[in-house]
Amino acid sequence: MRPNPIPLLLVATAVAGCEPSPLVLHNGDTGEGSTLDNVQFVSGGGAFPAERDLAILFPLEADPYIRASTTTPRGSTLLSSSWVNTVGAGFDGTFAEDAIGGESIYEDWRLVSARVVPCAPVARSPALAPASVCWPIVRLVWQPVASGVNLWGVPFDAYADDRAIHALYPVQPRDRAGNRTSAHARTAVTDHLDRGRRISELPSTTLDAFDASRDDTTYALLQDLAALRDPSLEDALFQGIDMRPELMGSDAEAEVFVDKFVAFLDDYAGPYDLREMTAFSLPEGRNPAGDDTWIFIQFLSDGRTLERNSLEVYSRTSGSLLLDYGGDQAAGQATESEAVTEALESGPAELHETIVESSAQIDNVADLVTDPTEVFVPNTTCATCHRLNDLRFDFHSLSHLENRDHTVSPRVAADVAYELDWVSRWVRNGAPATLEGASSDPGDGPGDDRAPGSGDTTGDDDTTGEDDTSSETRSPERAYEPNDTMAEAALVSVPFDEAMEITRNDLDYFRLDWAGGTLRADLFFSHARGDLDLVLFNSRGEQLGLSNSVTDQEQIFLDLPRGAYVLRVEGYQSATGTYQLTIE
Repeated sequence: MRPNPIPLLLVATAVAGCEPSPLVLHNGDTGEGSTLDNVQFVSGGGAFPAERDLAILFPLEADPYIRASTTTPRGSTLLSSSWVNTVGAGFDGTFAEDAIGGESIYEDWRLVSARVVPCAPVARSPALAPASVCWPIVRLVWQPVASGVNLWGVPFDAYADDRAIHALYPVQPRDRAGNRTSAHARTAVTDHLDRGRRISELPSTTLDAFDASRDDTTYALLQDLAALRDPSLEDALFQGIDMRPELMGSDAEAEVFVDKFVAFLDDYAGPYDLREMTAFSLPEGRNPAGDDTWIFIQFLSDGRTLERNSLEVYSRTSGSLLLDYGGDQAAGQATESEAVTEALESGPAELHETIVESSAQIDNVADLVTDPTEVFVPNTTCATCHRLNDLRFDFHSLSHLENRDHTVSPRVAADVAYELDWVSRWVRNGAPATLEGASSDPGDGPGDDRAPGSGDTTGDDDTTGEDDTSSETRSPERAYEPNDTMAEAALVSVPFDEAMEITRNDLDYFRLDWAGGTLRADLFFSHARGDLDLVLFNSRGEQLGLSNSVTDQEQIFLDLPRGAYVLRVEGYQSATGTYQLTIE
């Protein structure tokens, strides 16, 4: 197990009528730092981020703070009924059958916890890349909580059904101001690792661009995470994994936090950013100790639809596939799904290091499985992590069980401790200071292959390392203007990835000669600063595609024959702003 991390100190003054102090990420003990907006970080001895910044828990009460049906400021539903219905249908044919539809109605689903992960490993195995090769994500846990339940003659104001949905939202790349930017650098690294290749095989320019994009994105995330805090609360109230302190005070204080947090989710974990969803359920009956069968299923998402995914285990020592255990896993205190049992009997010996077949085996592998630097999530089964709780019929992980408050599983506690340690080392290594032009100290790394903050922030997202992609330094408009009409459309080659800007009463047209196949065009921007839309035309000027959502990204994804096509970027109601356009 890893030692307790060295947390960061939050220094903030809250004086009536005064502006808050600027937030500064300090470069170790040197006093050198870089400015954010609201508070101040100093390495060593204090409280931001603390456990309750990264693990946000909502109390079990009859009236939920955030419902699945909650609408964000931009009009999105956080967890739509269609997604819950899709998850419920995924259990058809398993022991759970129609438990969700028959016992856990949509109106009962609520957000019970969230985890903000500053940097989650992007490889499927430590053999391909260490935990320090990582990217920030937001994890949400949804659970149905029924009101007024009467069981065995005992009334419950709030009773949590034994099922949950865990949803993962990788943070879309940002600049330090929070504007969305190209995902090209991240994709170059993750695609390479997803093919089972080692991080050492990538060129340094690609890794530098990834690190720079990761640092900027983490920088923006931490700024907005700090802004969720009530500055009147003492730092000590945020330490330890427990209920978010703003929710334990007055109704007015709770309402302020909830409003801010919903806006935070709108920006970092809106439905259009969903990439993975794992769910588990007990059969109907509300009797976990007696039923003793939990079923796990998983979906992948493009932010629009859910696609059922096969459950897999990859080797922590080689990164190769060890086990495909099918579309679902049914496990209990002393039982395991047939596919997992057969693999443990006849499959690779390594499976016995990271899989728990029954509660009796927990002590044999618990220390290894709970170490986030040694065992990544793809290196074990869903049920293994959920089995590690002290109460053997409690398969929950940062969610409620019946009338009990949250279960904090050993793996969650270890993850949060590592994440706090990562942020501390990231600051100590000077990554935030580097973002402002100060020199970093790569010699103070944690010993991983690529220490946090070790990237060269001068690299750009096209991984060439030649220059920066910001509009200030590259000014791509000069290269493509005038392109204000279809007749003046600028000819571009594919793949295309450029930072641009829409000014007042401006239109940007781009022509491409397409070889045929699936065309994907993405427009990244800040909706809060100006709503932009993306339109696709054929060579005759006929509209073929339109993306005009209220999110920070527009996308056109179409199968097209060979020919000439034109993309138009426009501001809704004369909106203006910078954007990143990628075509592939």
